Amino acid sequence: DGVSEHLYVVAADLVDSVFGEAVVEVLTTFAGERLAQARYLPLLHGRVPEGVDASTGFRVVVDEIVSLDDGTGIVHVAPAYGDLDVGRRNGLPTIFSVDLTGMVMPEVRPGGREPAAGGSQPAAAGPYAGVWFKDADAAIAADLAARGLMYRVTTITHTYPFNWRDGKPLMNVAKRSWYVKTTAVKELLLANNDAIGWHPDHMRTGRFGKWLENNVDWALSRERYWGATLPIWRSEDGSKTVCVGTVRELEELAGRDLTDLDLHRPYVDDVTFELDGVTYRREPYTIDVWFESGAMPYAQWHYLGEDSAPGVEQTMVRNFPADYICEAVDQTRGWFYSLHALGTLLTDPGDAASGRPPGALAHLSGPTSAFKNLNVLGHIVDENGEKMSKSKGNVVDPWSVLDVQGADALRWYLYSSSPPDATKSFSAELVDDALRDFFLTLWNVYGFFVMYANLEKPDLRSPPPLEERPLIDRWLAARLDQLIDEVTMALEDFDPTTASRAVRDFVVDELSNW
Repeated sequence: DGVSEHLYVVAADLVDSVFGEAVVEVLTTFAGERLAQARYLPLLHGRVPEGVDASTGFRVVVDEIVSLDDGTGIVHVAPAYGDLDVGRRNGLPTIFSVDLTGMVMPEVRPGGREPAAGGSQPAAAGPYAGVWFKDADAAIAADLAARGLMYRVTTITHTYPFNWRDGKPLMNVAKRSWYVKTTAVKELLLANNDAIGWHPDHMRTGRFGKWLENNVDWALSRERYWGATLPIWRSEDGSKTVCVGTVRELEELAGRDLTDLDLHRPYVDDVTFELDGVTYRREPYTIDVWFESGAMPYAQWHYLGEDSAPGVEQTMVRNFPADYICEAVDQTRGWFYSLHALGTLLTDPGDAASGRPPGALAHLSGPTSAFKNLNVLGHIVDENGEKMSKSKGNVVDPWSVLDVQGADALRWYLYSSSPPDATKSFSAELVDDALRDFFLTLWNVYGFFVMYANLEKPDLRSPPPLEERPLIDRWLAARLDQLIDEVTMALEDFDPTTASRAVRDFVVDELSNW
């Protein structure tokens, strides 16, 4: 009767959402495992460079990444562009068809074969070469639809990475990297974390603790023209590497004076050396800037282990680990982690059974993080609770506050308005409120005292004994002692908000009124 019939394989629970009002007959249902390893013909040929084995691809694998939340129950994966773990688990090839600028690359086929085209054969990616990957979406969908290979084109709303500066879509790309094997000390990372005084405490087992529980090795290397040098030299045949620890060691290897060497890339790239007749060249990478931030406790004293200047090791012992640090909550996976990871690695006592040597600071202290306590700070937002942004025009110039209300009023507002970890609404008017409420009250109390002291001219060097003073004076002295205890306890618990509010209540409600 002229009705077009096609066979489809979709998740049974998604039949209605996929086909909508179309007339559908379910012929059979079966477990997804039955499709495992089934081969299929790709709808579109991508770039397969010479020497790359694509024979392990274009087959069905079963993996937990598939959900029934949307889609069809069958997911296309691209190991090179965000699905690397799935590809590795299932032995799929990692093939790159889009370059690092997001442009589709010209098609290459092994053996010089012509790209297939027409009929039921895969379409060639060649026509899209040089097109930005997102701009190619519509053309590819139209081509597949024209060839009867596209059932329906829709838009799915989901989390996607964008450039925060200009809103341009980004893509995930698998790249080779040098790693720090933090997974080897995962249990030590967790144990050292338990010894830290977190404020607020829920960060210990919450945001930071979960991050440590799911720890992966630290991708260390970066591809930058300028930056801190990855100090690894590799032999020309790639079989051996040398990690250089100091300039003096590099001078000995290179056989020349490197006193004036700029230790950043690209200048270090010019230094080569020979060992056993083999030339070694530096790996052309910089290192993650967060590694540098985590190295702060040692870099500030120029600690180089045995090569340190006299007295440096004693200075390290006195100053490590830090008593206290603070930064905003977004540093959970940044500075907090880099400090903690490097501190743990450097104080690791080692493990003879697994062949893991002790860290460079293991002889100075027991296993520890780089800090004992920290305050996690919330972000400062505008008076309406929105993130400050130049594009929104809601950024407050700090000098407009410092020049009018003053630094003390600004500090007092930040201390007393809410706990350190809370998000703080901010405006000049809110600082003004703190200025009038506390500082002007304190100033008026002092002015009141000065006025009468100048009239009475008491001998302030010889105050009367406490027991001889009026009852209200003795009460105020007792309240002051109580305040000192409250503030001291709060500050020792890294709680400036409770401390500052106690001072405010004492001044505004008691010292001023009574």
